[in-house]
Amino acid sequence: GDAGLAALTMRLRDARGPARREAAAAFGRMGPTIAAGPSAILASHLKHKNADVRKRCAELLGVMGEAASAQAGALALCLGDDDGGVRWNSAKALRAMGEAGAVTLASLLGDRDTLVASTAAQALEKMGDIGARTLSLEIRHGTDSDSWRRAADSLRRMTDLLRVAPENVHLTDRDPSVRQHRARSIAARGPTSALHVATLVDGLAHEDTLTRNRHMAAVQQTGEVGAAALAGKLKETHGFVRRRAVEHLLQLGTADASVHAGALSART
Repeated sequence: GDAGLAALTMRLRDARGPARREAAAAFGRMGPTIAAGPSAILASHLKHKNADVRKRCAELLGVMGEAASAQAGALALCLGDDDGGVRWNSAKALRAMGEAGAVTLASLLGDRDTLVASTAAQALEKMGDIGARTLSLEIRHGTDSDSWRRAADSLRRMTDLLRVAPENVHLTDRDPSVRQHRARSIAARGPTSALHVATLVDGLAHEDTLTRNRHMAAVQQTGEVGAAALAGKLKETHGFVRRRAVEHLLQLGTADASVHAGALSART
């Protein structure tokens, strides 16, 4: 009942760390609706003048996990905190919030504060498949953006890919079966295919029409990563690239289109 929840909320302020964490974990199990109030209280203390208080609140939000994902924005502001412990706990809390945390971290990759951007990148690298997918979709900001540059560096560190594989050369092969095989091979790599797709979309401005068409055909076989890459080209100065990007994006199904809907609506 209400009395029980009130008592549990009070335990978040317990002097004993284990008691605080047990209370936070209990709210996490109860879900976002019940955890909304307690998590908001914790978030309100993320600006406390005492670094220990900020650090403790960030930790408890992380223990609540996805149930506290509504506070992801407040935690994001802490990645630039002067205290290293606050930054660490905030990044760790965002990692515990699953997709919501990953999206929030990704939004910081282009931050002007390199400490914030690097902390966000490091956190995403520790999130496994969710982190890799989120990083790969940063290609939607364009291959020359700070967000994509940092995301690409993180993907390389996650996969030990020091450079783009030479098989991209085969995507301009005269034999269509060779091109299709290579495109499918790249697409099968999932999020890390973004490192290859970046090279492909940059090739859409090639002076040779045949080469441009072959690169586009390859991009079209790379699913949501290809869609995100094309979204990043909607402001391209090269007319062919803009036109083909819009044409292909409009043909995509809902699943792939979701990664670029905002950019496309702004363009069209």
